[in-house]
Amino acid sequence: MPSYSADQFYQDWRYALGKEFTTKDGQPFPYAENGHLHWDDELKKLDFGNQGPYNACVSNDGQSLAVALQQDIHIIDTNTWATACILRGHAEATEGFAFAPNDSNVLVSTSQHDFGEGSTYTEPVIIIWNIKEYQKRQVAIQSQASLDEVVAAASQTAASKLVEKGVKESEDLREKLERAIKPGVTSVVASELVKDTLHLRGRIRTIFGSQVFSPSGKKLVYIPGGRLRSNDVDVWDINIVSTSDFQSDRIALHGHTDSLMWMGWNHDESLFGSVCWDQTIRIWDATTGNQRFCFTTTKQNWAGGFSPDSKYFAATCGTGATHIYSMSDGSPVWVFEREGTRGWRRALDWHPNSKWLSVGGEELAPVYLLDVEKKKILQKRTLSPAKSHAQAGRDIETVRNMLGGMLGVRQVRFFDNGNKLAIWTFGDDSVEVYDLAREVKWRFARGGTDDGMDNTKWTDGKGQLKATNGYKMVIWEDKEKGQAMFATVDYDGIRIWPLPLTGP
Repeated sequence: MPSYSADQFYQDWRYALGKEFTTKDGQPFPYAENGHLHWDDELKKLDFGNQGPYNACVSNDGQSLAVALQQDIHIIDTNTWATACILRGHAEATEGFAFAPNDSNVLVSTSQHDFGEGSTYTEPVIIIWNIKEYQKRQVAIQSQASLDEVVAAASQTAASKLVEKGVKESEDLREKLERAIKPGVTSVVASELVKDTLHLRGRIRTIFGSQVFSPSGKKLVYIPGGRLRSNDVDVWDINIVSTSDFQSDRIALHGHTDSLMWMGWNHDESLFGSVCWDQTIRIWDATTGNQRFCFTTTKQNWAGGFSPDSKYFAATCGTGATHIYSMSDGSPVWVFEREGTRGWRRALDWHPNSKWLSVGGEELAPVYLLDVEKKKILQKRTLSPAKSHAQAGRDIETVRNMLGGMLGVRQVRFFDNGNKLAIWTFGDDSVEVYDLAREVKWRFARGGTDDGMDNTKWTDGKGQLKATNGYKMVIWEDKEKGQAMFATVDYDGIRIWPLPLTGP
């Protein structure tokens, strides 16, 4: 089989549809007015120098946006787009974070060792941040000017000592020492700032829509302990604690033996679900920790979620199937099998009516709108390689046959009272929004992906695209302004896109 790299994919891929959502008249959803946008059309772009963000989350009140840049977490004021503070305390890159839904001043974050070459082992750790208290300590201890002063003094002393020992004095000796010393000073200051902050040994999960806090914000879930084995047998326990002190009312859930992919509560917090690679999906009594149901599949399991009325639980497994279970007696309601021969489904979201479910898959990025009660597909969208290019010397049909496996839906999300469905697709690295009430759509496209638009900025003058991957979308609603806000986490910054709300 011919090889094909991600770099080649980003040069070749051009957006095209295979199948589209259709109106009541059987026509493809048209674009809303000014609905086909691409990079440079955004309301605002947040830049972070030579660092690229790779994760973000928003507070429940929509006032704060947290952005991950390696070990640091930038807290952005969404009213001014200014950086309110930078949370520093992790020794390794942050793996996930989330605001408490009942208190935007509280954020929890997790990091664990990435096991890169030449690095040393560090235990996974969760930090519970009180942002306002941290800001006070940060102002008192750390400013860039004071840090630079410490680094300059240390490098001057080191340079003098080295010269005394016979090192040749040069103009750039002190500059080299400053560059070497600064990371260490910054790391020590960061650890001092959080040494009295509450830590938990373990990690939180935020992938595939996994929850960290219960809907009320009164409970936190995490995976305790050090590094655990994946694709193997190990003890993958779950801890649930009260957020009053992050220690009391602890409930331990035992039974899983491989990587936990999704965890979360139902709306009234009476049930807790866990979706795992060990081929089980478990439903627990969230008060006692007793297991209510254990469903088994034949492959690794990925995403999950309770319907808003708690009548159903949906989960996806490695065969590409979507399983729907009844929460009254644990009986299977529907197994929506994969349509093609390849492709996982790792994104799902319930509509507020508890009857509709959106599921996103891989291999040409299919998105389904399902009616669970009628067990039927209401809408379907897939991408197509029909407009994609091929680099010099490569056969166009061979390239197009390989493209599909590099396209997949990472996120689906209902918002605006269920009137709209948002989709983020990796590979395409763009956002699509379908207004199910008005039967129109929007697209926020990665630079260079859509032919027919001005892509001058995103090419190097020789026809080569410069824009590469994105990571995710973040959505919140501003009811006062009557709009939803999207933050797309892209390789070169955060882009902000507004979208009108339809209403009740």
